Parts: sequence; structure tokens; C-alpha cells
Amino acid sequence: MSSFNPYEAPKSALVHSPRDTGEQAGPWRDGKDLVAQRSSELPARCVKCNAEATAPKLLQRYYWHHRGWHLLILFNLVIYVIVRVAIRKSARLNVGVCAVHARQRLVAMWAAVLLLSASVATLLVAMNRQLGGEMYLLSLVLLIAAIAVGLVKARLLYPKRISERYARYAGCGDEFLATLPSFGDSDR
Repeated sequence: MSSFNPYEAPKSALVHSPRDTGEQAGPWRDGKDLVAQRSSELPARCVKCNAEATAPKLLQRYYWHHRGWHLLILFNLVIYVIVRVAIRKSARLNVGVCAVHARQRLVAMWAAVLLLSASVATLLVAMNRQLGGEMYLLSLVLLIAAIAVGLVKARLLYPKRISERYARYAGCGDEFLATLPSFGDSDR
């Protein structure tokens, strides 16, 4: 009897076979999360829609630290920055993206740059002409919009946790995650 299931999602081709190395090579899915080793390469498919990755893979470096360290901002921003640099964990990931999502990401990055430029220009005009608080408020709104567009629309993935061995990411499309094997009960 054949074990072929025509309704099963296709499986990802792994770079290294877990049987060859004695350990799992990844990447894996765990619910809505992508789990990979701290330095790994994803299959040559778009992480958003699972289409063929036409653009060259992007080498992304991700940093993570526990959210509890954000409380240091209440005491001193400089101390927070120093502690963050000292305790953060990093991971590298080669990410594939299709032409459509690469173009969307490029448009979002340019939109963030233009919003930031408009914010700086508004601030300089307000300072030079000594205008009222409305111009300063507009500059602040443009700055917040630039940060939001840059952080939300221009990013592909974002780290949820980075441990000594694995990194957990969010932001992948369901189609891409459906092709990956389940993470299971590995060392997290």
C-alpha cells in the first residue's frame, strides 16, 4: 500500500538530512511560528506566499532580548541601551522572497524614508519660521508614521525568541508554514 497522500501539503527540502547528522536540521513550523537553528537557510521560496523566490535570498540578522528588560527605560535610557547590547541574542537567517513581496517591501521602505524626510522638513520649517505647536505636532505624527511603516510593513519576519540553539520567528505566511515539518518535541 502506498503512503502517498495527494491532499497533504508538500514537504520542504531540507539542506541537511536529520538522518545524516544525527540531529534535526530544520526549519520547522510550530503553530504560526517558524523555528530554525540560529544560523540557517530557508528553502528558496517566499516566506509570505510560498511562491518561487525570484529575488536573491536576503541575509537577515535578528536580535532579541526578553521584554522585561524594557522596564529599564523607566529608569534611564542610556543604561537600557548598554544592557540591551550586552544581553541581546542574535540569529542569522537567509530569507527568500518573491518578486511581488520584494516590491511591496521596497515600496514600504521608500514610504518610510519619505515620511521621515517630511517629518524632518516640517520640523526645520517650524523651527526656522517659529511657527506654532501644530507644525511640531505634524512633525511628530509624520515621525511616528515613518517608524510604523518601517517596522510593520517593511519587515519580513520578526524574532519572538532566540535561545542558545533555536530561533523562533513570526510573520511567515500560512502557505509557507504548511510545507515545513512540525517542530515536535525537540530541545527548545
